[in-house]
Amino acid sequence: MIFKNPIKICNLFATKTYQELEDYCLRYTGQERVIALTIMGMTMNMCAQHVDWALKEWNEETDEAMVMDYEKMKRDIEQDW
Repeated sequence: MIFKNPIKICNLFATKTYQELEDYCLRYTGQERVIALTIMGMTMNMCAQHVDWALKEWNEETDEAMVMDYEKMKRDIEQDW
């Protein structure tokens, strides 16, 4: 299986590093800073969750393929005997 990124890029926004995004949020003061950092944190959690889901799916498919390979190998060995 080819692992594909489950998170799509929105070309409406620039792609920044974590530090650049945090620095941008820290330009705000007071309640606006709290809101910006909260949205940033929630977005990071959402991205991490999507990656976890994709990795879980990939791992399950990989495990299934390994079991199938093992079963085939076992049958092949039994046939040779």
